[in-house]
Amino acid sequence: MTARRRLRVLLSVDRLGGLGGVETMSVMIAEALARQGHQIDIVYVQRVGAVPAFAHSASRVRALDVRLRRPFAALREILPVLVTGIRRRPDVIYVHRFEELAFALPLHFLTGARIICHLHYFSPRSRVALKSRGVAHFIAVSEATAKQWMTQGVDPTKVTVVPNGVDVDAFPLTGTDDRHGARLALRLPQDAFVALFCGRVSPEKGVHDLVHAWAELGLPPDQARLLVVGVSSEGDANALAYQGRLIALAATGVEWLAARLDVLTPMRAADVLVLPSRVESFGLVLAEAMSTGLPIIATRVGGIPETVGASGTLVADGDAAALVDALRRAAAGGQTQDARRRALRQHVVDRLSLDATAQRIEQLLIDSARPRRRWATHRRSADRRRQEIARRS
Repeated sequence: MTARRRLRVLLSVDRLGGLGGVETMSVMIAEALARQGHQIDIVYVQRVGAVPAFAHSASRVRALDVRLRRPFAALREILPVLVTGIRRRPDVIYVHRFEELAFALPLHFLTGARIICHLHYFSPRSRVALKSRGVAHFIAVSEATAKQWMTQGVDPTKVTVVPNGVDVDAFPLTGTDDRHGARLALRLPQDAFVALFCGRVSPEKGVHDLVHAWAELGLPPDQARLLVVGVSSEGDANALAYQGRLIALAATGVEWLAARLDVLTPMRAADVLVLPSRVESFGLVLAEAMSTGLPIIATRVGGIPETVGASGTLVADGDAAALVDALRRAAAGGQTQDARRRALRQHVVDRLSLDATAQRIEQLLIDSARPRRRWATHRRSADRRRQEIARRS
């Protein structure tokens, strides 16, 4: 990917270093942009681990989204991020949640920097059409997500669909030795059928549907295991209670692992990845799994059909019998043939690679960025605004 112009990009990340799909993709794309010489300045609310080495700067702020019902309280919350943004003089403000327009729109009016809003999921919001007017362009992770936002008032002419991308080198094709080593590491029987769920243990992910289907399958633990990766001690009381109930009620043969950075090892150990989501905009874990050659069982919701294409088994949301049948057929099928694994990986290489995703996003940022020649003209009026903001802080 060759940049025609080096940009100053102000990137917002709610939880820097988090394991969620939004946090993961935002950092991966930013790193790819930095490799092309773009300056990445990060503003974040929470941080897990070290600041990424590619960042030109990283500033912790109070909030990136606020409720406007109390305007003076909202201003106090977003004032630090406005001051930071003014000092960085970005060409582009790159946000990954629609809610973060709460700070991006004022910063746009103060600096003239253009806003790119990446729509990773759909969440109903008020005054969508009004807020969208100040956004130069929207990036949606799937056609399904784009249609949901356009229904709410986002201008269709401002939306480009760019699917999430996978670093295919980080998720290589699984070989026999890889499978053997992964099962040793996770203490799984070498000859058992292993189904894998990898993600947030929540009702939206349909984990309860999978656990109930596994019990219905009725296979003994020496012949089959369900590996659930994503157990967390964080979250609200309802989420923790949901997780606790599932662990307590799960049938034998279900193993629960904590959320982890290394998802490659469980994927190498598994025979199939199952994502029974009730809501899903893209399903990054599906693309990661297919990159390793791992077959897919998933629900036909949101952006999943676009991600999987004809490369996986899709069932209706909430159809317990269909999910049980898909699992039973996967268990009876034995290990996936090498040709099938290679075809799954090729689907990702051809359509869902991180390089292709980053290249398209980079071009959208370049096309949307504020022309530098306007900065000198804009600066005189912006200086007065910055002085007022600095005086209040």
